[in-house]
Amino acid sequence: MEKIPCEVIEKAIQMDEAALVSIVNHYRSYIRYLSLREIMLESGKKVQLVDEMMVLQLETKLMASISKFRMLSKT
Repeated sequence: MEKIPCEVIEKAIQMDEAALVSIVNHYRSYIRYLSLREIMLESGKKVQLVDEMMVLQLETKLMASISKFRMLSKT
C-alpha cells in the first residue's frame, strides 16, 4: 500500500474536502474488507456481503479522527 503524502494529510487536518476524499479512497478497500458480513441463504449456502452501513460508519469515523491528528515538526 502506498503511503499518503504529508501534504495531503496536512490539508485533511484542515478539513480540505479533496484531501479527505483522497484519504478515504486510500483506505476504501480495507474498510470494505472490515465491513464484510457472512450470511446464510435459505438454500443453506453462505455468502459474504459488504455491510454498507458499516462502510459509512467507518468512513465517518476515519474523517472525524483526521481532525484530531497532529503533525510533528521536522526539527
